[in-house]
Amino acid sequence: MFKLLISVSGIGPKMAQTILSGVRPDELIRTISHSALSALTAIPGIGRKTAERLIVELKDKVAKIEGTEKIIDLPTSSSSIRNEALTALVSLGFSREKAEHSLRNVLNEVNGKIISVEELIKRALQTR
Repeated sequence: MFKLLISVSGIGPKMAQTILSGVRPDELIRTISHSALSALTAIPGIGRKTAERLIVELKDKVAKIEGTEKIIDLPTSSSSIRNEALTALVSLGFSREKAEHSLRNVLNEVNGKIISVEELIKRALQTR
């Protein structure tokens, strides 16, 4: 995924590393496949134009990745739950960076299990 990201014009190694530290590769593939612009712009350092460029330049490439069909069929609810929790935490006074860090920690703890927005926010607040 790193190599695909740096193939996009305007995305260097540092930006690719930032993107991959903000979202799991399978989520990123799903986000690009579904052209979820808002989910991409939620990643630190990704603006609207960069997100659009990622979608345009990588949509066909991620479709060719072996096993992508299985990933694309997964529901996108996990990234929408994460985005909703991120918005709530920022509204509660977290800096965007701190909110993303807390969410990433909580999501690593639950290890892929389904979690509600409320539970995600609650656990993120406890890590503060």
